[in-house]
Amino acid sequence: MYFPLVPVSPEDAAVALLLLGLFAVVASVLAVSDGRLKRIPLLVWALVLFLGLTAAVFRGDYRFDGIEAFKTHGWMLLGSFVLLCASWVRFKTPPPPNRPSY
Repeated sequence: MYFPLVPVSPEDAAVALLLLGLFAVVASVLAVSDGRLKRIPLLVWALVLFLGLTAAVFRGDYRFDGIEAFKTHGWMLLGSFVLLCASWVRFKTPPPPNRPSY
């Protein structure tokens, strides 16, 4: 399997996917925390994912294998856009005020 959009050799693809998945999980866990700086990795992940899926459509060497592949790509693009919007809203949300300890 070869993807011209992703600069990874087929031998290293499993490791690259594992590392990207791990980064996505860590970014999601950090986004739940209260610190605003900890929310940046999810925003970066969502932006990279959306730009990568968008760039795939406009590349000249990328072809869809029929209408179903095009629909699937469209749904993934829509989902990545929703993730991008949600991560931006989460990033802009101010942290909750400190609660007094009793």
